Amino acid sequence: MKMLSALVVVLALALSACTTSKEEEPPSESTPVTESRDGGATSAPVPDASDDGAPAPEAPDDGQQAPDDDGEPAPEASDDGQQVTDDDGSEPEEEEPEPTGPGTLGLYPVVVDERAPGVTDDAVKIGIMYPDLTTVGPMIGVDHGDYEAAFEVAFDQVNNAGGIHGRRLIPVFAPVDPLPPDAGTAACTFLTEDENVFLAVGSFIGDDVLCFVETHETPLLGGWINAESHALARTLWFTTEAGEGLALNGIQAIVRKGTLSGKVGIAGAIGNEELYETQVKPILDANAVDVAEIAYLDTDLGANDPNALYAMAETVSLRFESEDIDQILFLGGAEAFFPVGLARTGYRPQLIITNYPNALVYINGEGNDLSVLEGAIAVGAFDPDPVFRQLGSPTKECVESQESGLGVVLLSEAEQEEGDPAHIVSSFTACRYTGFVVALLEAAGPELNRGALITAAHNLGEIMLTGSDDPWYFDKDHPEGIRPVVFYNWDVESAALVAE
Repeated sequence: MKMLSALVVVLALALSACTTSKEEEPPSESTPVTESRDGGATSAPVPDASDDGAPAPEAPDDGQQAPDDDGEPAPEASDDGQQVTDDDGSEPEEEEPEPTGPGTLGLYPVVVDERAPGVTDDAVKIGIMYPDLTTVGPMIGVDHGDYEAAFEVAFDQVNNAGGIHGRRLIPVFAPVDPLPPDAGTAACTFLTEDENVFLAVGSFIGDDVLCFVETHETPLLGGWINAESHALARTLWFTTEAGEGLALNGIQAIVRKGTLSGKVGIAGAIGNEELYETQVKPILDANAVDVAEIAYLDTDLGANDPNALYAMAETVSLRFESEDIDQILFLGGAEAFFPVGLARTGYRPQLIITNYPNALVYINGEGNDLSVLEGAIAVGAFDPDPVFRQLGSPTKECVESQESGLGVVLLSEAEQEEGDPAHIVSSFTACRYTGFVVALLEAAGPELNRGALITAAHNLGEIMLTGSDDPWYFDKDHPEGIRPVVFYNWDVESAALVAE
């Protein structure tokens, strides 16, 4: 949903000074790090691609790679961090799979891990983290309704139908106030050490995810995945959040469509340099995209002084204008704040946005100049908000059960009255995660333990989730799920990004 994604971006930007600190300190200077490919004065030139540099492999039409149609097993992936150990510290055994359950395709080996905290013969404990907006909500004008009540309704619907393989789902809630720096870690410790949940779900800020998947080896559904953090995971970590993988798929889709036909500037947040060099640049080079200059802006500085961040964006905008750059491609959330600085100039390049929810942060910002978005293109996942009542199962069942159980009417963002709770955010979050949990537990089978869960996840295949118009595809190599990339074009009349 727009409002949930926008909240995560706003909190990550505005409150990053309160989250877990990074291992490396950001540059202390307030000037952006700028790189050029045309001989201009820079701090670090971008190296040319080597003559033998292989282009990125061509992806299918949705921008993501699925298993071969001939059913051949996918090649063995390198260590992706999803390694578990038996109680005695030995490596878990892997056996050839014997497909038996729903979605168990048998493409990846069976993982043997008999640990099963939170599991009894008739119940399984699921940890649920959600943003506690009691304090910060009124400050930023956000109210998502009652997350706990929404999850209770979703879990009751499953339990009243007999549960999963005879087990009831037992929710254990851990609300997280986004302001205190240790709130997420405290919630993780409560769920993993005090409650010993079998599986955790939810949306997270900063590095709290690693408390689950690295420190406590507790399987997790949720959070933003990138290659660096996912490599540290020691157990299952899947998500439905739009992360690094979806952005890369969007860039591939943009390139295939021929959108980047002009002189291109890259605007990103500091910390995305490696992402650009190792994954984005090969895609652009292989398709002869003319990248003239790259600028990385210090979002950590902006968390303490937003005006300094906007001034940095203004400086970069003027430099891009001087280089006759007519298209700006964004990386790493820069589209949420860069247009503020751009709007202070008379420069109006075409904006190519690789994270649709981040664009909404700027669009929905009070007093922001929307003229900078004329001609803008954004890519992202399907947005159910305008059309959720037209979607079939399981969205239809979610709406009916949530409205009946909560005694409310779910409204789209356009229908929402200012100041009223946006129940659709908490309800859709609850339904989507509950549906994900149900799909995994059904596929894991009645002999439930971590090994069965991880095996089921690695071989899950297609599932339908609330708020989607097409199935998602999950397996070991696709922890963010395969989903079509949607193009959104800026519509001046409606002042909105409209899906093609």
